Amino acid sequence: MLHKLNNMAIRPKLVIAFILTGILPLVITGYYGSILATDAMMEKSFSQMKAVQTIRTSQIESIFKERFMDLKRLAKSNQMLELSQNLIRYHDREGVSSDFITRVYKATIHENLNHIQRFADAFGCADVMIIDRDYGRILFSLANQKIVGERMNQSAWSGTNLALAYKSVLTTDKGAVIDFAPFEPDNERETAFFSEPVIDSDGRIVSII
Repeated sequence: MLHKLNNMAIRPKLVIAFILTGILPLVITGYYGSILATDAMMEKSFSQMKAVQTIRTSQIESIFKERFMDLKRLAKSNQMLELSQNLIRYHDREGVSSDFITRVYKATIHENLNHIQRFADAFGCADVMIIDRDYGRILFSLANQKIVGERMNQSAWSGTNLALAYKSVLTTDKGAVIDFAPFEPDNERETAFFSEPVIDSDGRIVSII
């Protein structure tokens, strides 16, 4: 190889030398520079994505906290306490009936229906339910009257995230937020639940909303 280079004319030698000392280092430098630039861009993109994720997480947490406080205020209202007590008396009197939703039931919820509906509309709730403490009965459902009278200890309900929200309040005497999970009674729709106790003047939990 060296012998061939020695016999080569000066001009090709200069071309080869120029390639080795000029163009090749430039190509190598450009290649590594491109890799570094790509890595820097990727790192910047990941940082931006992480920042966006942090902002969105913060926004979601803020919304959840706001909804939770709104529900707490609703649960503490005299309207919810009176409605819960009236519904419990109605359920105790009627028991299990095929014609559970009577005129008396409709009259019992009538005064509070618009108030609960406005709450649901304002805060994007798919449903608002009231469950009594002692028996886990669904006393009221804004969206689905067919489930009124169902109990949390029934097989169709006991394993749901609604039952978990109900049990959590009974265990802790505090409100709870149950994260999104498939809700079997609603065709496996991903549903989150906020629950809050309705408490009487003696500090006893009457129902869970």
